[in-house]
Amino acid sequence: MTYYPEFARLLNEELQRQERPASWLAQRLGVSPSTVARWLNHGTRPRSPEVVRQIVDSLGVTAHYQSFLAAAGFGYQPSAPTSSMEPPIAERLPGIGQTENAPTLVTEPATRLARLPTPTTPLIGRKVECAQLAEWLADPALHLVTIVGPGGMGKTRLALAVAQQQIADSRYQHGVVFVDLAPLTAVDQIPAAIAQAVGLPLESSSDPNRSSRQQVLDFLADRRLLLLLDNAEHLLDGAAFIAAILATAPHVQILVTSRAPLRLPGEQRYPLHGLDYTTEAIGARTENAAAVVLFLQAARRVRPDYGVDAHSEQRAHTATEQSAIAAICSLVEGMPLAIELAASWVTMMSAAEILAAIHASLHFLETDLRGVSARHRSMEAVFDATWQRLNQTERQIFAQLSVFRGGFTQAAISRVTGATPHQLRSLATSSLIVYNHERERYTIHELLRQYGALRLAETPEVEAATNHAHSAFYLDLLTCRQDALKSRGLQTDLAVLDAEVDNLSQAWRWAAQQGHVDRLTATMDGWGLYLQWRGRAAEGETAFQWAAMALERANALRWLPRTLTWQAIFARILGQADRAMQLLGRSRRLLTDPTLAHEDLRSEHAFVLMQLGAAAAGQDTVAAQHYYEQSLALFQALQEQWFAAEVLLGLGQVCLVQGDFAGQRAYVQEALETYRTLGNVRGTAAALSMLADIDTYRGQLLRGLDLGLESLAAFRSLGDPHGTATCLSRIGMTYMDLGDLTNARQVVTESAALFADIGSRRDEVIAYAFLCAIELMAGDYPQALANAERSHTIAGKLDDQFVQGVAIGFVGWAQLYAGNLHGALQTLRKAVIITKQTGATMDQVRWSSQLGLAQWQNGQGQQARFYCYESLRLSAQVADPWSLLTAISSTIAILADGENPVRAVELHSMLMEDSLCAASQWYADGVGCRVNKAMAQLPTSVIEAAQLKGITLNQQAAAAQLLAEVQALGWDR
Repeated sequence: MTYYPEFARLLNEELQRQERPASWLAQRLGVSPSTVARWLNHGTRPRSPEVVRQIVDSLGVTAHYQSFLAAAGFGYQPSAPTSSMEPPIAERLPGIGQTENAPTLVTEPATRLARLPTPTTPLIGRKVECAQLAEWLADPALHLVTIVGPGGMGKTRLALAVAQQQIADSRYQHGVVFVDLAPLTAVDQIPAAIAQAVGLPLESSSDPNRSSRQQVLDFLADRRLLLLLDNAEHLLDGAAFIAAILATAPHVQILVTSRAPLRLPGEQRYPLHGLDYTTEAIGARTENAAAVVLFLQAARRVRPDYGVDAHSEQRAHTATEQSAIAAICSLVEGMPLAIELAASWVTMMSAAEILAAIHASLHFLETDLRGVSARHRSMEAVFDATWQRLNQTERQIFAQLSVFRGGFTQAAISRVTGATPHQLRSLATSSLIVYNHERERYTIHELLRQYGALRLAETPEVEAATNHAHSAFYLDLLTCRQDALKSRGLQTDLAVLDAEVDNLSQAWRWAAQQGHVDRLTATMDGWGLYLQWRGRAAEGETAFQWAAMALERANALRWLPRTLTWQAIFARILGQADRAMQLLGRSRRLLTDPTLAHEDLRSEHAFVLMQLGAAAAGQDTVAAQHYYEQSLALFQALQEQWFAAEVLLGLGQVCLVQGDFAGQRAYVQEALETYRTLGNVRGTAAALSMLADIDTYRGQLLRGLDLGLESLAAFRSLGDPHGTATCLSRIGMTYMDLGDLTNARQVVTESAALFADIGSRRDEVIAYAFLCAIELMAGDYPQALANAERSHTIAGKLDDQFVQGVAIGFVGWAQLYAGNLHGALQTLRKAVIITKQTGATMDQVRWSSQLGLAQWQNGQGQQARFYCYESLRLSAQVADPWSLLTAISSTIAILADGENPVRAVELHSMLMEDSLCAASQWYADGVGCRVNKAMAQLPTSVIEAAQLKGITLNQQAAAAQLLAEVQALGWDR
């Protein structure tokens, strides 16, 4: 680096003369104080003559601009306007302008170079990257910037964009020069390549002082330019020449693209990653998803109508195609070359088919377009170039890393591959892996992982040993965390498993394929619980299907019943109730197999009975209670407290369906105490959520809301999507009972979306039924019907009678208020039949009540009275707010229409004291209007007396009294 002590002395003395600090000058110039300090103390100079002009202007010595230019080493420049009032600066500061060479500091006229290849496509995205690189290049103290990343990441395209901007801004006196190093095969070719790029004719000479290397250094010594060296990774030994340029040419900045850094002092590295491919950016916010934009741009180059033709079956703006494009961009992690190669196939395939092909083989990503360099014709060719530069040990380690999924820690790598930190650093230097300091783990690009897997498969014995070590490491990790899932530290243990879930899935799959029965059985409960709590039901069903097949091949009947039971759990969550019962039936039969007579299978029996109870809860509540009680007795005898608490919650749910709130509270309270003793956060949250539900049903709304929000916070902290969604649904119903329909709609909508995301179709049915109820209260009957029909559509795909009854009932209720009386009659009859079969008492109350009202409107008086009576009779058993409201309301409608209008006014006044009823538009439209019509025919004194009496009534007591009244009137016949 060249130093300018005369400029430093001149600037120091002028500041001292004016008694001004360096910070004052920095502020005037708009630069940092450290920049001025480097001029004053380290002998560096401003980056351009224009800055020198600003300095002399700020100091008020513009007449002596030429002297400052000379001191800073710049050639002759036109003088700034002079002031005759100012004495020559040379008279004040001896030594300046008095040297023999000072008047002749004139360089050759500047020739601005702008030799860049012209990109064939516009740059997509990369705004942040361009801004950061431009900021670095604007710093005169920063001379070397290297863009580092794997092949295909778009390093060259980004560098060209940055260089073009530098040209537009006229930042470099001698311009910007591009040097393509890719064709070079040896480092001694670099000087000639640079000379050719800058237009320097090299002299042939045997004089070592005039070698091509020296000629280039001499030429660049006084140049002010940006040198863009592209594709330097295969010539890293040439870094010494780049260092020589930096040492002899202080005004040259070098921008390098490489798959590995140069490792020179002062090098500023910029690791380049893929384009933004976030799915949130698709649709109305496509401009934020640069990867998606690039895919569409590349696709339209080969198929101009792609995504444009509104009649095309494969148009890109359909939801299916958009989703597949987003998945492609995500799979390749936004890698531009991979996206372009994938998009080139749209002439023959849909995006979904392209996605499947990439999953199947890395070989798919290639092109036959002319004009594409050989190294960029396929992703495999891109990666081959990097592979060839690795030594044998590095190749094996990199290939072994392909067994990992979703990243890996140093401890895992050491155990599985035996790689040292130094070897990993070498792979990171070659952009093959990336270390995330915040997460303290390495990651590997999915396409690089596929490439490594191809290489690993070339040595089957190494491949098998690596997979064995990988599976052993992660299943050991799961074993260590398994017991903790049922007791202490749940949040911490889940977080550990969250970080390794992809590796755990791979480890489990490989153990099943290889028949490692001992590892599968040792981790069965832990893996099952984790997948269940994280809402990964589809993955769970597949995982335990693999395990069951592995156990059958190994004739390991001892563990097969538990495996089949876990498979049944996930089948039930997915809405496959019949399949779940078949699996449970088989599991139960295996437990009575004579070959297992000597085994202690009580835990397996208890586990199967618990799941039989859960499966029967939606079909036969009596059977469900019987299964649960048997299971509870076994778990308690075995002192398996956590499982016992889970069974207690199941018994509580059965009580809820039957309307037995006292029994439900007893079971849930006992479960809560057990969970708290174990320190189990998730179980505690689940029990609190059920207690909140009980309070809501018993009319303790604010207490129920507080408990529900406490439970929700716990589930959110655990990252438990199913628990969170369940809490949201229950909280939504509490809001609805409070008359807060805005909050109710918001939280239940979120709940439905969560259930859909995790594939819990049964719960999704109920969430949409709740949304129907909310819209009924709001009076938006078309939307209520739409929600009910969506619930019914989902339920129709499930073999679950309970949720089918729920969905059909809400469709009938919405049809009644949407004006489809005939449809409501048919639908509500079906709902009543189903709820009788399943023993869902509260639902039977609601649908009997609404069926009675529909029949009354249809002129079927006696049938209407009977179903209203039935509704009242059953509501006395459950006494929850919704059941009481619906049962009493339909009876009020009949009474108001002539049978006993005064009694109707009394009961109406009682219900209007309830926020649930007061906020309900369906009640106002279906019942309230009838009461108002009746009151128009009654004396004011009678109305006032009835209203005063009504507000003193208790709903539950009134329902019981009303039941006796209508029975006396013969409604039960």
